[in-house]
Amino acid sequence: MSSIYDNSSAAMVAAVPGGSWTLLTDTLLHRAGDDQRDPTRRSADPDRYDAVVAEARAAFEASLAGSSAFAALVARAGLELEEAEVFAALCAVEVDPARQRLVAAIADDPAQRRVSLSMLARLFGPDHLGPVAVSSDARLSCAGLIDVAPASTWSNRLVGPAERVTWHLVGDNSIDPQLPLDLDVVFGN
Repeated sequence: MSSIYDNSSAAMVAAVPGGSWTLLTDTLLHRAGDDQRDPTRRSADPDRYDAVVAEARAAFEASLAGSSAFAALVARAGLELEEAEVFAALCAVEVDPARQRLVAAIADDPAQRRVSLSMLARLFGPDHLGPVAVSSDARLSCAGLIDVAPASTWSNRLVGPAERVTWHLVGDNSIDPQLPLDLDVVFGN
């Protein structure tokens, strides 16, 4: 398994610089992986991750005020905090093979590399938008920032960022090749 399983929650938070937009995703995946490996711990101490998730959530929110490509996308799309958290989870998994392996382990499917709707519900819990943030009428979908793959069941639909988003996050700021050639580009402030 990945080293994320081997670290304590506190060590994991300390290892990632504060304000990182990926920290919350790493924390939620770590919690889900722990629950997967030892379900009795979850029932014995269901609140054991509350403090570390709260700390990661605060760092995530602070990161949105930064100048990262992710923060800029969130601001331009006008996403609310819970929508941004879901978007961050999808993007963080997409750009990192280690997170993809964690997703596969949590899903108990070695071929699964993207987050499913049921996994979003599991990661974020019942008091969070979770999978509702990627519904067909949601901002993420309407803005074309995500792709939801069809599946035989709702819970198995896989979700990830649109290809253009991923390229942008890794540093490619070229104009989308699907836009018309005679397009006038207007840069905002």
